[in-house]
Amino acid sequence: MSAQANVNLAEALAERITTQGPRTLLDRFDEFFTEDFCWAPITAHTVEGGGYRGREGFARYLDDLETTFSDLNVEIPDIRAVGDDTVVVQLQMRARGTESGVPLDIDLYWALCFEGPKIASGKTFMTREDAVAAAESGAHA
Repeated sequence: MSAQANVNLAEALAERITTQGPRTLLDRFDEFFTEDFCWAPITAHTVEGGGYRGREGFARYLDDLETTFSDLNVEIPDIRAVGDDTVVVQLQMRARGTESGVPLDIDLYWALCFEGPKIASGKTFMTREDAVAAAESGAHA
């Protein structure tokens, strides 16, 4: 796929997340992700195996996200291709800790790796620089 086609798919993913919520990605999982899609959120080091794999794994991630945060609001102000098979997405996340009630207002960055017309893996970073560096080095998967 072309870099622009990958950006277009990431934009469609972003539109779905921001207008309908992350949970609705499961309804169109096969459209966005490869069968063995691997997701590594910031907390991947606390999850056995370091991330979530496949549709069932991604569903567990969404369960964990909903258990951890309430009042989740996501905006995605920037999506850029980094090479032919990787896209870096800026994510502005606002939420409240479910148990603590502590508000969270943070920018995160996803490095999404594509295989053909779908996203094969994604990893979350605290800075754009780290996401771009991982994308450029191929360490995002």
